[in-house]
Amino acid sequence: MRERGHLVASCTFDLKWIVRARGEGRMFGQHQEGQLQAILDAMEDGVMIIDRDFWVVGFNEAAARITGYRKEEALNARCFEICAGRYCKEDCDVTALFTTGRPCEEFETTIRTKDGRTRIVRIHTVALRDPRGTITGALRILRDVTALRELERQLREPERFGRLIGKSRAMQQVYRLIELLKDSTATVLIQGETGTGKELVAEALHFNSPRAEGPLIKVKCAALPDPLVEDELFGHVRGAFT
Repeated sequence: MRERGHLVASCTFDLKWIVRARGEGRMFGQHQEGQLQAILDAMEDGVMIIDRDFWVVGFNEAAARITGYRKEEALNARCFEICAGRYCKEDCDVTALFTTGRPCEEFETTIRTKDGRTRIVRIHTVALRDPRGTITGALRILRDVTALRELERQLREPERFGRLIGKSRAMQQVYRLIELLKDSTATVLIQGETGTGKELVAEALHFNSPRAEGPLIKVKCAALPDPLVEDELFGHVRGAFT
């Protein structure tokens, strides 16, 4: 669960109790281990349990989906191999936790998955302690927000530009070109098949340019005879055709 973008703390503390009980031997049988893993796998957020040497000693199904690594692979690797990102070198949350003993504030970053893709995740890390209060490891919770950020990006993109309407990638490229060219004094050639909206692009360019207060004169070139195109577009001496 989440409250205004933050992982709910009670979930973290419940997990800490489960992991601590496991470490103290209160959950030691195969049946109990299976129950613990079932609890972790039922969570929507990814869970990584990391020991003091940065080895992954716990890994749930959600973490496997987010990172692309199977449990068997993760449990034989270190956390920076499974959940790699820029923060590993620049500002590792687990290292900071082991050094200061204070829980790290939740943060958003990108990680690289097993197949090389980039995912945007929110990470929250807290310490795991033994009965004497000594830090024995870290509990890292991952939430994949890639799809959410993509939706937010799409919502920020314009749906229309003048009389042009569309949100596709191709239309976004057209909008960017119009923005790039609208202040230019250079001649712009607009090409495209009949009915693709060349006139609308010309309107958008004109009415978003410094010349927007002036007239936009439209000439249907297809109606002009070839010998007269140049004269009609660029002018001729008065009475030249009489």
